[in-house]
Amino acid sequence: MRARLAAACAFAVVLFASCREQDLLRDIPAPETIAENPTWAPDGSKVFYGSHGRIFSVDMQGNVTNVSENWNYYSVLPDVSPDGNWLLFASAGQIRKARLSQDGVIDTSTIVALTDRGSNFDPAWSPDGQRVAYVSNLSGDSVDFYGVCCMDADGANRFRLPDTGGDARDPRWSPDGSMLVYHGYVGHGGAEILVTSADGTGRRLLTNDTLDDVRPDWSPNGQTIAFARRGKSPGHAICLVDTAGQGIEEVTTGCDPNWSPDGQSLVFEDIAKDADGDYSTLFVIDLKSGYRRQLVWR
Repeated sequence: MRARLAAACAFAVVLFASCREQDLLRDIPAPETIAENPTWAPDGSKVFYGSHGRIFSVDMQGNVTNVSENWNYYSVLPDVSPDGNWLLFASAGQIRKARLSQDGVIDTSTIVALTDRGSNFDPAWSPDGQRVAYVSNLSGDSVDFYGVCCMDADGANRFRLPDTGGDARDPRWSPDGSMLVYHGYVGHGGAEILVTSADGTGRRLLTNDTLDDVRPDWSPNGQTIAFARRGKSPGHAICLVDTAGQGIEEVTTGCDPNWSPDGQSLVFEDIAKDADGDYSTLFVIDLKSGYRRQLVWR
């Protein structure tokens, strides 16, 4: 899960925490994670991401802003509202939101906690900005497996979707707000990609295998899901699948994909190298040409 982040990874077998899932293993060496959990701003001008418990943004020229410079608490998993004015994030196990100032940093006077009990992570704005999907280990008043939950944008009317599959994570909305895609565990030993209606009915599998399929994100045109897959080969691959679960296509190496607002590119996490060795950071790939470039540097 994205919330269970690791600041460093071991060689040979590494926790998948930099891609938001502590339970999965990763074979890519990543001595340091400097950028993870990317999410595009709705106008496509920048990408928000986490680094060492802080939230940053980077524009397409590589200029970095410390978004959480005035908020001195460990904060992860950013997601920007559809109007670009608000930021969701997780801090101390709770979902919080804050208004972004004109210079693109958190206005700390506007921070409010949307949850107040249990362990809550992976927030995602609905396309109309009226609701928030997230995961929580609360089921009523009891602690349970992590499940997909929804609430109003002010934290009211929280509810847990029924039967989202054991230990569900990383919900993301369809463009029309009627469906959610997420990954969960349904008895095959690995994670699968699932979709459900926003009220939790009509759950179905998009992947159904023994591989680990995680980190889904719905394309802006509603036709394709991007996700990360760990198979038999070392590392992870970014894959695409249509909403019927057909035609899985491997695009590039990496994990934690997020669609650009125009649907032409993906931002994702992968391994880079410099004179000091390997590190995990953000890349962008143009899906038409296949050209990929590094976005954040050490």
